[in-house]
Amino acid sequence: MSQALTLALYMITCKEMGAIPKFPGNKFFYNSTDDCSYAAGIADLSVWAATHEHTKNEAFNHVNGDTFVWRYFWKKIGAYFGLEVG
Repeated sequence: MSQALTLALYMITCKEMGAIPKFPGNKFFYNSTDDCSYAAGIADLSVWAATHEHTKNEAFNHVNGDTFVWRYFWKKIGAYFGLEVG
C-alpha cells in the first residue's frame, strides 16, 4: 500500500472516529525538510541501473528536488480532510 493511501486512510479513520490525527513521527522529523521522488523517475533509474554493466554492485539514490516541511504539510493534509490536526 502506498504511503499516500495509508495517510489518507488514517485521516479518514480519524474523521469517522472524531479523533485528532497525530503526526506519526518525532519532533525532529516534523520540523525538518523532507523530499519526495517521482515514481516514473525511480523506475527509469532502476531500469538503467539494471541494464548496464558499469552500474553493477553500485548504490543509487533518486530525488527530483521536491521538498516540503511536515509541520506545514501536515496542517494542509488535515484541512483537506476537514480535520484540525495536533
